[in-house]
Amino acid sequence: MEREAKYVVARDVLFPPLAVAGGVVTPHRSAWLETTYWDTPDHILAADGMSLRHRRGEGWTAKREISAGTVIVNRSERHFAGEETAPPEEALGFLGVAERADQLAPAVRLRVLRLRRDIHADGDEELLVEVIDDHVEVLDPAWRQAGSFREVELEVMCPAGEDALQTLVARVAAAGIRGEEPMPKYERALFLLEQLDG
Repeated sequence: MEREAKYVVARDVLFPPLAVAGGVVTPHRSAWLETTYWDTPDHILAADGMSLRHRRGEGWTAKREISAGTVIVNRSERHFAGEETAPPEEALGFLGVAERADQLAPAVRLRVLRLRRDIHADGDEELLVEVIDDHVEVLDPAWRQAGSFREVELEVMCPAGEDALQTLVARVAAAGIRGEEPMPKYERALFLLEQLDG
């Protein structure tokens, strides 16, 4: 289960301090990620609130949305090993699209600069909340940048992290940060590309 607060905001927005009672915040780490989302030509996965991606160096991830509120999104998530040449059968079964396997193809490519900080429980190594600040470049079929956006995620990593998440969500709201309606990166990128085509 993936449970996170998602904010899509301008690049110059500053988030409030991450320190919470009983937590220790790590310095940020940065990495470049290359991700390809697969779907059918009619984007059946996007329409059903699902996504299937391959990330270089990490393998495959399949997600199904369970519920979404104003800020917090709950999704079921599974990871699979494998090369980018074809999605694993287990991932297609998890998403319920095995019968359309031959129609799946790369639909969206992203290049992401990820800045990450972790909030650990004070006194031990338990990870409470993962704070992800993604600067996303949406690429066209020729791998040229077609759009961009910034997404900040606060993801609960264990049951003990729920209090920290709620504290941070309230703090972000008090700072006047609203962002746009939360949606998966794949759907937002797809929307940007469709606007260009239109």
